[in-house]
Amino acid sequence: MKKILIVCLLGLGVLLPSTTITAKGNLTNKATAAAKAHQRIVDVTIETGVLFASSDVLSGSLKSVKLVNSANKTVLKETCSGYSYATDVSYLPSGFYTSTVVTGAIVHNEVVYIQN
Repeated sequence: MKKILIVCLLGLGVLLPSTTITAKGNLTNKATAAAKAHQRIVDVTIETGVLFASSDVLSGSLKSVKLVNSANKTVLKETCSGYSYATDVSYLPSGFYTSTVVTGAIVHNEVVYIQN
C-alpha cells in the first residue's frame, strides 16, 4: 500500500509543473489576445480644407501635429491637447503631405492628400 501511495505522489509531482506551465501559457495567450483587441489608434483626415487629428485613450492625448509637403518643407506645426484636434489647411496648395502626430504614447506618420 505504501508503495502505491509513493508512486501516486511521485506521479502527481511530475504532472504539477507541466500543468503550471500550461496554465501560464494559456494566460499569456489570453493577454496577447486582449492586447490585440485594444490596439492604439491615431487618425488623420482632411475634409473640405480642414485637417482632423484624433487619438484614443491607449495612444494618449495629442501633443503636436506637423505637415510636411513633397519638397520636405514643414508647412504646419502646431501644439495641441486633448484627444481630437482640427485646423484650417485650405490655404495650402493641393498635393500630398506627410502628417506627423505626436501623442503621449506614440508618433504616428500618415500621408494625406489636400485638394483645394
